[in-house]
Amino acid sequence: MQNKPIRFTISSKSGHFYHMESYHFDHLIITLDKEGSQEFTKVSFPVRYGRFSEITTPDYLFQFNLNGEIKYIQGRGGNWPHLVEWLKRTVGNDWIYYSAGDYKGIYDYFGEYYFPCLSYPSNAIIGNNPFSGDAVNSAMKSWQWLRVKSMN
Repeated sequence: MQNKPIRFTISSKSGHFYHMESYHFDHLIITLDKEGSQEFTKVSFPVRYGRFSEITTPDYLFQFNLNGEIKYIQGRGGNWPHLVEWLKRTVGNDWIYYSAGDYKGIYDYFGEYYFPCLSYPSNAIIGNNPFSGDAVNSAMKSWQWLRVKSMN
């Protein structure tokens, strides 16, 4: 079922206004031209910068660059290990899973809030391989399903 677009005008901290549209299709919410943070801050949760688009499903949040290329996948359901962990697609079309671990341990060891888990077991920094688990595999299958559905 297709609804009419919902149009927003949002004011940023700097006083600038930007427009964003959101479309609802059954269980999908598609938001175009969303604006992320304009200022860099080191925080313990994921922050998106610049403009991007996103598709939200009950289980996942998919974020895209302005060329329509997938950049991030973040789980929303109970199957996802931690709500603040996410997958990022690199320029080379590889995926990196950013794990929060127990926050304190990761930060104490590396000075960062997230630990990158590479998709190649031979390149793993530590033994954690989320790509062999159900959560990441389900996210990737959901992304593939969404791609196929968009082409029909």
